[in-house]
Amino acid sequence: APRARPAALALADLGAVDLIGVGDLATSAACIARAGLFIGNDSGLMHIAAAAGVPTLGLFGPGYPEIYGPWGPNAAVVVSAVPAEELRARVTPQNKSPPGLMDGVSVDAVINAAVRLLTDKTVS
Repeated sequence: APRARPAALALADLGAVDLIGVGDLATSAACIARAGLFIGNDSGLMHIAAAAGVPTLGLFGPGYPEIYGPWGPNAAVVVSAVPAEELRARVTPQNKSPPGLMDGVSVDAVINAAVRLLTDKTVS
């Protein structure tokens, strides 16, 4: 919640609704189904968005987008410019989620992919 709060506040004037920590999975799914675009990390919510037919952009650091990426005609991924092997090497038994795993996923890459997803119906 603390990391997401600045984004939620920045979008408040655009009519965004802050549901951080509110509701259950069914409520989240209902809200996501109404979205015009979903951008998020590899998560269950990303898959709910894709399954609902919402244009879905999955963000991947050290993950496996070829296996776990969103499926469907309205889905695409952005993969870190930092090699996945380098990112995976940062994970240790003591720190399974170190900072920096999304290094290499630039704002420009996300914006460009989102524009393509929304305008190019050949993206899959």
